Amino acid sequence: MKKLIILLLLLPLFSTAQDWQTVPLNQHSVFRVEASGVDSFWNGYIRCIYVEDSSATALGTNYNFYASVRLDKNETLDTQDGATWLGHNYVRNNNGNEYYFNKYEDTIILKTNSQLSDSWIITKDTMSNLIFEATITQMDTLTINGILDSTKTISIQAFQNNVSVNSVYNSLKIILSKNHGLVQAFDFYGFPNYELCSDYMALPFSDDVFPILPKKHSLLSDSFCNINYMQQDLNWQYSAGNEWQTIVRKSPAFWIRHDTIISSQLFHPDSISVTRRIRSKSFIPVPVPTYNTGDTIITDTVFNKNIIKRIITDSAEHINTIKNILHAQNFGSSYNYFNWQFVDTFCNGRILKRDTTNSKTVLSGYRYYSHYNYQGFDVEQRSAYEWDGSIITIDYRMSPIYFNLNGCQVSTFTPYLTIATNDLHKLEKEISLYPNPTGNTFSIKTEVDWNKLEIINTLGKKVAHFENNQNNFDISGLNNGIYFVRIKTDKGIISKKILKE
Repeated sequence: MKKLIILLLLLPLFSTAQDWQTVPLNQHSVFRVEASGVDSFWNGYIRCIYVEDSSATALGTNYNFYASVRLDKNETLDTQDGATWLGHNYVRNNNGNEYYFNKYEDTIILKTNSQLSDSWIITKDTMSNLIFEATITQMDTLTINGILDSTKTISIQAFQNNVSVNSVYNSLKIILSKNHGLVQAFDFYGFPNYELCSDYMALPFSDDVFPILPKKHSLLSDSFCNINYMQQDLNWQYSAGNEWQTIVRKSPAFWIRHDTIISSQLFHPDSISVTRRIRSKSFIPVPVPTYNTGDTIITDTVFNKNIIKRIITDSAEHINTIKNILHAQNFGSSYNYFNWQFVDTFCNGRILKRDTTNSKTVLSGYRYYSHYNYQGFDVEQRSAYEWDGSIITIDYRMSPIYFNLNGCQVSTFTPYLTIATNDLHKLEKEISLYPNPTGNTFSIKTEVDWNKLEIINTLGKKVAHFENNQNNFDISGLNNGIYFVRIKTDKGIISKKILKE
C-alpha cells in the first residue's frame, strides 16, 4: 500500500515535466502559408524545414537546418550557408529555452517548457525601439497525423515605451505541440523587421531568393504531403458530361481543342474506354495564313500514366528542391534560378499544385515559368513570361483554358470554335453493328458512305482493318473480348463497341 501511495504522489511530477521542442531532429515538416489582399500571390505557398544535424556547445545543443538558398550582395547565389525561413539554426538549453537568430542576427527566444499565462520578451527591434512580448494564452490538445497531442499557443504583442502598439505580428501565433514540434508559426528569419512580404517582382530582386513572409504558416499532415497530385483518376476525369478546352499557343500560331465526354467504361483503375467528341481549330500563319477545323467522335482507350509526384519532396525550400536549384546553377552559373511551390484545393478536396520557376541574369533580364497540375486531371497548364525590363513576351504551352469535371469548374467556357459542325450524334445513330455480341463475323447497317474500318483492342492497338468494298467482316482470328470499331466517314470518325464471344 505504501508503494502505491508513492507512485500516486509522483504521477503529477511526470505529467508536468514535459520536454517540448520546436523542430525535432530528422523530421521533415511541411508548412503552407496563408495570405490575402496585396500579398495574395503567396497564398498556398509551401515551405519545408528540416534539421540536418546537431552538436553540443557550451550554450546547449545546436541544431542546424538544411541550408536554403539566398542571394548575396552581388546577386549571386549563396549555396553554402543560405538561411531557411526559420534562420540558419537554433540552440536549445537544458531548461527548454530555444534561441533562434533572424536575418540581422537578433535573438528570438522561445520558452518551450513555459506554462499557461507565462510571459517573456521574445525579441527586440532596436531600430524602431520595439519590444515583442510572448505569452502562453492557451494549452489544449490537437489531433496531428491521427495522434492526439498536447499543444501550447503563444501569442505576440508589440510594445513601444511600455505602451502596446500595432504590429502585423500581433495577429500571428505560434502553436507548439509536444510530439510534433511547430504546428503553426511564421517567418522567424524576417521577424520582427519585416512587416510586409519581401518584394518578389523587384528588378533587381531583393537579396532573398526565397521570400520573407510575415504570414501564418500551418503544418500540413503527412497524408496531405504524400498525396500523389499527378495520379490520374480516370473515372472522375472521363465521366459522361465532362468537358475541357485546351490551347497551345506559340504566337502568332495557336491550336484549340474542345473535348466533351459522351460515355466511358472503366476496365481497370489504370485503363478506361472513352467515347468523346473532339472539336478543334488551328491557325498557321506561314507560308500562307491557314485555319483548320475538325469535329469528330472517337472511342479510344486511355491509360493511367502512373506518374508519382508528392508535395513533401517537391515543396519549395525542401532538400530536393534546393538540390535541383544547385544542379541548375552548376550548368548556368550566370543565372539566379529558384522554385516556388504552391498548393490549393479547388473543388471536392482535390489539389491544385502550382510550380513557379524563376531565373534571372543582370544582363538578359528576367524569366518566369508557371506550371499548374490538377489532381486527377491529366492536363498540365504551362505558361512562360520573359522580359528585359521593357519588353514582355508570353509563351503558352499545353494549357487548359476551361474545364468542368463533375461540377468542378475552372474558368468560363468561351466559344472559340466557331465551326460549322456536322451533327455527329445523329450520324452515330445511323450506323449500327450486327450481330453484337458476335462470334466470328459482323456487318454494318448504315446509309452513310464510309471509307475505312479499323478494329482496336482495349490496349489501343489496331488489330485489323477493312476497306469500304465489303460489308461482312471476319474477326475469327481475334481473341474473345471487347473491341472498338472505328469507322471513318466523310463527315467524321465514328466509334462503336463490339463484343466477340
